[in-house]
Amino acid sequence: MPDERTVILWDVMGTLVYDPFYEDIPRFFGMTLDEVFRWKHPTAWVRFELGELTETEFAQSFFHDCRSVDAVGLRRCVQDAYQWLDGMPLLLQRLREQPHRAQSIRQCAFSNYPMWYEWIEEKLLLSRYLDEAFVSYQLGYRKPSTESYHRVMATLNVEPRECLFIDDREVNVVAARHCGWDAILYENPGQVEGELKNRNLLT
Repeated sequence: MPDERTVILWDVMGTLVYDPFYEDIPRFFGMTLDEVFRWKHPTAWVRFELGELTETEFAQSFFHDCRSVDAVGLRRCVQDAYQWLDGMPLLLQRLREQPHRAQSIRQCAFSNYPMWYEWIEEKLLLSRYLDEAFVSYQLGYRKPSTESYHRVMATLNVEPRECLFIDDREVNVVAARHCGWDAILYENPGQVEGELKNRNLLT
């Protein structure tokens, strides 16, 4: 039988879904990743993730020298790139089919991402597996801020001990643990599957 956890919170980019930022976006701009980091605006992406910039405003401020960006082409680039990471849909489905589903174990997205999350949902239908989505552009807070974790708990009406969080960024995992959550640092689907089995959440 599973322990007292009632919700599994999944990061999305780099945990469930391929993140186009590191290869596809540099290729789109004809740059290396290092060059993108060197020229991108220092706060535009964070503001976009927080819902403070529209898609058009983000494209206009992508580079700190305000060079022109093909917003339509950038949209097509990221939309075409979104795909499930190998093995993750099957793992999510297996969790949904476990006997503990009758005991109100929920799976939710908990992600730092802009409104582009809506494109991911349209293409991959994450909601087939996830009961709710907590995304920074809607929350108005980003991980690893303590407020973001507290907002999720308040909305779900759960205690810290009831939360299991899975993310590929150590800083977010550490912050979750500081909030009293159990947390798994994602490495690959097999490793996460083993961690879930150790917690009696997967057979």
